[in-house]
Amino acid sequence: MFKCITVLILTLMFSSQVSAEIMLKKSLLSGWKYSVDGGEYQKVGMSGGDLRYELGGNDEAMAYMDKYESANTWAAVTGIPGGFLVGWPLGGYIGSGGEWKDSYTTMVAIGAPLSIISMVLESSAGRNLKKAVGLHNDAETQSLGLKLNLQPHTEGLLLSLKYEF
Repeated sequence: MFKCITVLILTLMFSSQVSAEIMLKKSLLSGWKYSVDGGEYQKVGMSGGDLRYELGGNDEAMAYMDKYESANTWAAVTGIPGGFLVGWPLGGYIGSGGEWKDSYTTMVAIGAPLSIISMVLESSAGRNLKKAVGLHNDAETQSLGLKLNLQPHTEGLLLSLKYEF
């Protein structure tokens, strides 16, 4: 009987570690961060490499992660030059004491649309990231139904078992 219970607990522990609940939050300066089962938040990054590992074998969620990576890359490709082409003239204008040069207008005219395109792509990347994590969390609840949570406690491990419909 003890062996049967031990095997059941180990099976539940393994399955809960493979498909853990992921939470997202957006930080103003460092971008998207994620946490697995309430752990420490980590940066998603440009390609979402570590988050891809957490999503596991969910093909639909991985497709949204590919869309996130593509949109996030293009947002950087358009945003960096766009920010430079807007920031340089503004800095030059402020630094020269209010003297606007003709070349500044051209730089701003090219940089502003690039910056707007970057913002749209960044928004699209965020939506795709949320969809990927949402699909993973929905699949975890539907497929497992039973959630085992082991947390460190002062007197050992605290075990809680939750059944979700």
